[in-house]
Amino acid sequence: MNKFVAMAALGAAIFATQPVAAQSGDGELIVTTYQAVPDSYVALLEWFDRIDRVRAEAGLEPIRHYSHRNGASWDFLRIAPQAVDGQSERMRAATERLGLPRPRPGQFRALVQSREDTIVAGPTTAAAILAEIAENQ
Repeated sequence: MNKFVAMAALGAAIFATQPVAAQSGDGELIVTTYQAVPDSYVALLEWFDRIDRVRAEAGLEPIRHYSHRNGASWDFLRIAPQAVDGQSERMRAATERLGLPRPRPGQFRALVQSREDTIVAGPTTAAAILAEIAENQ
């Protein structure tokens, strides 16, 4: 795992005020960092906002967003639950109900210079991780 992604996930977990529970029930979340293409910062945020509106309309758990302030080269960090059964269909239907056009192939990639994601378990505590390790030995 890339060190900056691990540190970003750790930092986000430390400063989070409310834990995000994964809908999958296993406590796994997807942590993704994005670096916008130059001059596409606002367009990428608008893309994320559109996804947030569609997820809300589809009754899906929201994605948590963090914006870069200092340090590494990423612009945004997002923490999302694992996908749930029927999520794509629900999102497609929500997009139609909202009257939004379907994204064109490659449209998102034109906004993102780099992206890295990893799956993490949590939020949790060091004691809980140690207990899990002891259980599995």
